[in-house]
Amino acid sequence: MKRMGWQAVVGVTIGVAAALLIKSAIAPAAQPAGAMLGEYGGPIKGVVMQYASPAPEVLQVYQQFLAKLPEDAAVTMICADGKARDELRQGLGETLFKRLDVVVVNHVMTPWSRDRWYAEAMATGSTGITTIVPPCEELAAGSWRARAGDALLAADLQRNRPAQFRMRRSLLAFDAGDFLADGRHVFVSPSVLLRNMQRTAHTRDQLAAQLERELGHTPVLLEHAPLHHVGMYMMSAGRKRMVVGDPSLANKLLGDARPDSIKNLPGGPNFSDAMQKQFDSVAEATAKAGFEVVRIPCVPSHDKPYITYVNVILDDREGAWTVYMPVYDGLEAINDAAAATWQAMGWRVERINCTGVYHDGGTLHCLVNVYARG
Repeated sequence: MKRMGWQAVVGVTIGVAAALLIKSAIAPAAQPAGAMLGEYGGPIKGVVMQYASPAPEVLQVYQQFLAKLPEDAAVTMICADGKARDELRQGLGETLFKRLDVVVVNHVMTPWSRDRWYAEAMATGSTGITTIVPPCEELAAGSWRARAGDALLAADLQRNRPAQFRMRRSLLAFDAGDFLADGRHVFVSPSVLLRNMQRTAHTRDQLAAQLERELGHTPVLLEHAPLHHVGMYMMSAGRKRMVVGDPSLANKLLGDARPDSIKNLPGGPNFSDAMQKQFDSVAEATAKAGFEVVRIPCVPSHDKPYITYVNVILDDREGAWTVYMPVYDGLEAINDAAAATWQAMGWRVERINCTGVYHDGGTLHCLVNVYARG
């Protein structure tokens, strides 16, 4: 074999370096072990969901989602009691129910699993225990029995599935829905500032440092964002892209039509300039953090219910990027526009009808807590 000249060696070296740069630009940023698990970065390996009866609207969402979720994803289902477990079996059917690992806790709770705790990423290839991190306290636990029950759930998982979950309680006050992690950043709801300033920290910089220590990512404080969970108005799409809601897009698509699903929002849809500025502030902060921003229709209300298309679950496995996206009856034009936005970024859209649950202030992402990715 002929020995390569120095020009050929240099050419090969440059080619390899360029290929590596291209690969790093396309691939998701690695999730450091111990940091908050990101919304994107590998196939789903495990989710936790919650069920307290009677909740037929929640059952309808679970039935759709579980029928489409790949079978290699483990599903831990926390049931409030035996009655809830039996209702779940009947509502899902035996085939779907058999894939669940059911944990009965025998106390009241809500179905909103995403807010209870966040999971820490594990080292690549690890088959160890997932660390789940609940807040220092559960919001409204003192006045709402179901929330007081929610405060017990991380410990319930640790006690009932010790080979699977370990709990580490945070020093911070939050709903886990107040955070959205992507690569090296975590986007933080203004609610976290309101609940922790003068308690966990005395200054904004102190709080940012505490967030970085606990979450393992550089925090982006969304000080002027809507007072809602982050996943209601923004979501990672991978590859340094962020999808951010835009009320003005939804308003244009609606035109003069106002279907019942819009009219029945508390106080009606909120297309005010003040609300638009809050969504735009999220886009500006995200762009400043170095992300490409993609806007998508969103219909906020004057309260917690949003008609949103970013409250999604992402499953990015090789050859099949799938986004499980909420849709709503009577809003086909907006549903289709939102699906087209995700499809344009290379995602295959699986529609999950969330008409029955969005009036309670959340949709799919709020009901499904992903704790492990491959």
